[in-house]
Amino acid sequence: PKLIETALAISEATDGAFDPTLAPVLDAWGFTKDEHRVPSADELKELLSHTGCGKVALEKTADGWTVTLLDGAQLDLGGIAKGYIADQVAALVRGRCSGAMLNFGGNVYAVGTKPDGSAYRVGVQDPDDPNNSSPIGVVSVIDRSVVTSGIYERGFTIDGVRYHHILSPWTGLPSDSDLASATIIAESSMDADALATACIVLGSEKALQLTQENGYPALMILRDGTVMMNDLMKQWGYTSLR
Repeated sequence: PKLIETALAISEATDGAFDPTLAPVLDAWGFTKDEHRVPSADELKELLSHTGCGKVALEKTADGWTVTLLDGAQLDLGGIAKGYIADQVAALVRGRCSGAMLNFGGNVYAVGTKPDGSAYRVGVQDPDDPNNSSPIGVVSVIDRSVVTSGIYERGFTIDGVRYHHILSPWTGLPSDSDLASATIIAESSMDADALATACIVLGSEKALQLTQENGYPALMILRDGTVMMNDLMKQWGYTSLR
């Protein structure tokens, strides 16, 4: 229930930009099966009529939790599950060593400090460098997760057009905002996971405002390579390597 509860809460906080009910739309694009295709506008319209967190009811009963999906809705918690796992592993590690760097690919959790007491340095990937051979910058963190979502992570090309996996909940199409990636620092990797995805959908202006108002250091890389960050990220300590 924690996964679903958090997913619904972040969906509400982002005005639906993060939507855990897009499972049928992701299926239609083939992102869940690696059988990629471009669905028609009519198909997307029909599928989207069955999405939205208003079609999910999470209730606590005497026997536990119940989840009710209305109007053919389906849940896909892939956009938040890795963060949940990162949080659970970090909790297991914490207190058993002075510090550790846990890397889940896109989700990094710095538990404690380095042996000398200093912060861990986590690289921020350059969206134009898919091999991640040269980070665009680094953030220094202690007991925090650093999560990056980007349009370069998963996608496919058909007839010379590339389609990425971060879909707009409103159109069912890959997000066409100005952002190539979003990096969030948070105590909860699960929160950061969902927020980073929402930021890609919202675009830089709304994403920077949302993260600042909710207390999350955030860094955005635009499609043209411009780096933007909110005041919290500036205070936390970002070092550009470019």
